[in-house]
Amino acid sequence: MKAYTDFARLTYTYKITDPAAVVDVLAAYSTIELLTESSETRDAADRLRTEIIQLREAADEAEWEEEQGRTTTTDVGLEYANQQVLDARDEFIRRAKDELGIDQL
Repeated sequence: MKAYTDFARLTYTYKITDPAAVVDVLAAYSTIELLTESSETRDAADRLRTEIIQLREAADEAEWEEEQGRTTTTDVGLEYANQQVLDARDEFIRRAKDELGIDQL
């Protein structure tokens, strides 16, 4: 269960301005890949991994500005990529809960 929660946590707290953050996500993904017995969970984890990588690429291409000590952007492509990650994360969590037998509301 820890592998599933680590992967979900890392994809939720992922800092897109930190290129090294993807390494932690990939490490957590590899654990899921080894442990899961569900093809649905594996597929959902694979999609989430792919979307995180695409989000990182979109972050590299976005134009960033510094405002009041914060790094911001209004890049539409980045917003779209971020939404894809959120959707993929929701699907992964749903599939992981199914596999682990956790009731969903």
